[in-house]
Amino acid sequence: MSIPAPKAQLILDYKFYFGVKPPNNRISLISHISKQSILYEIAALNYRLKPKNKISIDTSFETQVKELKYFTKTKAMFNKYSSIAEDLTKDKENYPIIFNRQGCLFAIEEIVNSTEMKEIDGFIMAKIEVWESIVKYFLAVNYAITRIKREKDDNNSNFESLNPKLLPLNELSIETDQIFTSYRGYWLIDYFLNQPDFSSELKGYFQETYGIEPQHFIFHLMSMYLANSNEKPEFNFFYQIQDGQENFFDKLSKRVDNQETHKLISIRKSPFIKVGDKKYLISDNTFLIEKAYSQLLNDFWFDWIKPIKDEKGKNKFNIQKYRSEFGYFFENYLSKIFRKSFENYKYSTLLMFDQLKINTVKGNLEIADIYLRYGNKIMLGQVKSGSIYDTQKFGGNVEHLYRNDRNAFFENFGVNQVIESIATMNTHIQKLDPKFRKGHSYEIYPCIIVNDKSFQTPLMPDTFNTRFQELITDFSIKKIRVNPLTVIHISDLERLEDLIRKNPKEIWQLLKYNHRDKRFAPPFYDTINRKNLDTQYPTKILELFKSLILKYNPNDTENAGE
Repeated sequence: MSIPAPKAQLILDYKFYFGVKPPNNRISLISHISKQSILYEIAALNYRLKPKNKISIDTSFETQVKELKYFTKTKAMFNKYSSIAEDLTKDKENYPIIFNRQGCLFAIEEIVNSTEMKEIDGFIMAKIEVWESIVKYFLAVNYAITRIKREKDDNNSNFESLNPKLLPLNELSIETDQIFTSYRGYWLIDYFLNQPDFSSELKGYFQETYGIEPQHFIFHLMSMYLANSNEKPEFNFFYQIQDGQENFFDKLSKRVDNQETHKLISIRKSPFIKVGDKKYLISDNTFLIEKAYSQLLNDFWFDWIKPIKDEKGKNKFNIQKYRSEFGYFFENYLSKIFRKSFENYKYSTLLMFDQLKINTVKGNLEIADIYLRYGNKIMLGQVKSGSIYDTQKFGGNVEHLYRNDRNAFFENFGVNQVIESIATMNTHIQKLDPKFRKGHSYEIYPCIIVNDKSFQTPLMPDTFNTRFQELITDFSIKKIRVNPLTVIHISDLERLEDLIRKNPKEIWQLLKYNHRDKRFAPPFYDTINRKNLDTQYPTKILELFKSLILKYNPNDTENAGE
């Protein structure tokens, strides 16, 4: 029986059209074009694929046709490049694509760091050969981003071996909610401001880097994301700012030398591109929002905390302490979501973190991180705030991803702990949940709650469940049924908070539906999407943003009241 693979779209590249690999120096295809002109076109394309008022990336059939017409300019050129796409198109639900966010980001990163590309005064775009060069370059970029390393065991490939090859490409297709991410970032900043070891450092970092107080940063990012308004919405990637705003925009357009284009370091750190006096392009609005959370964690560590020395000239902070502090934030933030989500769930029992610690003859024991019981249904989980290193993520094979130790990889990210939690729960949970009736039939929904977007990629949850099934093969406790493992990202719980609070029983339906096909475990966000559950932003988020407007832009009372 065949395994149901997640639906993926074929990305057409240079070799599809010309039968050969693109030139090693892709920039040679466009070096005759003015640098600003092509950056303008690719930034515009990226914005059209994912404008600020949308969360998902537009890869629709209609958009692909529309963009190909835009870039080819003439009917003859359109027919030339549409013919192969048409041959590979089965219908409007099953078709290849050329224009994609991943390609846009790679192209922008490569061009902004290119010393070969130059500004050309008076450059004229209205030449067919210019536009065809751009199309060829984009196809060459597609070849680069979809290139998969072949391995000796390729004939025996499966989802687990394919996963690391597609991981960087797949991660860039994951949606980022601008509201939830900014809200989470606000509370991350608030948490560090209340930690003695980091409070003064965080204030110093924001003052030195941006000239503002830490929580003003979130207001600035949201304003940059939402407030830019051109007469034509499709031009909102272009910013012409007012006097006095240059400092913040200049800081977020400062170029970072990057020789590893695929890591996108430059535009992740500086998502704006300065193209003139008070004129900027946004390379990617998702990267702008991620400056509030994931990129902030990265920047604060590498740009400020890591270089600090003590009186002996040694590093004052180590990465373990920094990650540990973030881990405490993550647990605290997650706890608030769970408490709010299930505050109206009558006859249920919710225990988390320290509430699940007990004393035994062998010492202190933590049963799990999350325990939710309603009747005979139990959600039992571990929480992991850690991330996959770039050396693992971009390695392209299982050896790099697992650091040559598959068992240790899954153990570090909680798979073994979940199984241990099931056994420990059965033995000890009555001490904490007196209404748990040992010896009765129970249904366990095991889960791992994560912070890193890498774990949301299409093949990662199934890979985790595969390892879970290996470890649980010989596991048996009478009258306890263990469901497949579910990997849940923090953003999934944010999306569900308001809905679950109104109908807490929905959680069991979602966990059950997540494993609707026993042959493949999808990302949890896919399950939420398929259930067509509308995302509602909790009132607490709207109240926070209102308070920021009133504090930092009190004249904008109209928006503050919305």
